[in-house]
Amino acid sequence: MGIQFNPVETCPVCGSGNLRAVMRGKDADSLRLNYSILQCPQCQACITNPQPHPDDLWKLYDERNSADFAPSSRSISLLRQYFFKRYIYRVLRNVSGRRLRVLDYGCGDGLLSVLLSQHPRCEQVTASDFHSAAPHYIARSGEKISYMPHHDFVKSTDHYDLILCRQVLEHVHDPVSCLSLFRKRMNNNAWIVVEVPNFQTIWRSVFGPNWSMLYLPRHLLHYTPSSLCAVLRKSGFAVRKLQRGHFPGMQSSLYHSLGRHSPAPGPLAVLLFPLQVLLDFFCCRSSVIAAYAQASESQAAICDNENESR
Repeated sequence: MGIQFNPVETCPVCGSGNLRAVMRGKDADSLRLNYSILQCPQCQACITNPQPHPDDLWKLYDERNSADFAPSSRSISLLRQYFFKRYIYRVLRNVSGRRLRVLDYGCGDGLLSVLLSQHPRCEQVTASDFHSAAPHYIARSGEKISYMPHHDFVKSTDHYDLILCRQVLEHVHDPVSCLSLFRKRMNNNAWIVVEVPNFQTIWRSVFGPNWSMLYLPRHLLHYTPSSLCAVLRKSGFAVRKLQRGHFPGMQSSLYHSLGRHSPAPGPLAVLLFPLQVLLDFFCCRSSVIAAYAQASESQAAICDNENESR
């Protein structure tokens, strides 16, 4: 199943053509240095070059056989549930409203969506992803949750009080169009929470092209706090808050440094994660950044905490 790759000539966020290479990157499958990462001096967005053609992008995810869907051991599954519940608590603590209609866009295996549906403030949860069939967690869940494939979502007229876009925007060719679609699906005073890997993380400095969260070529864009704010502003949002976050990437990065593919997360990943979190805090350059935003009449809305997650 061939995939066509095209060179990048302009920034997909601001349209600037003055891009400069800042590093080489490894293919997550072959571990070869097949890619460069370009940076836009105007908005600071970083772009994978070359990129899969938009019509071929689905081929990278078609069989749910990428690392995003790798099976987990029981202990890792329990840890995922714990961290997802903490994530839900943190999100709902920062957004207003009760009896929320929630969209979990890019739901992956569906575990987060199911846990959201169990929260008393979430009246209805819609999960969405590229695949036609619902993932296994959602397929066996209750009536408060439904699955909507991406091709149905773009045609729907449903509106939401809270949209979660977690580890998704880096996979999208045209982030402004994607976010603008979300804006049209939001009720008055609704919130969107966008979480992405932080290109300024200390771990990219440590591991370089072996940092697993570069995840080339599936990650098409790489965001800094300022470029995440820029793409949200351009899409018609006012950023209310930036928040640091953490994603366990050290095990895979160590294996990549040795020229080997990493197994599914296990005890080593669990042991390394506290060290990663500690250094994230100490260096103020976390592995993940999350932006809390609301629709704004002014597309020049100021991101008050642009430096918070650096």
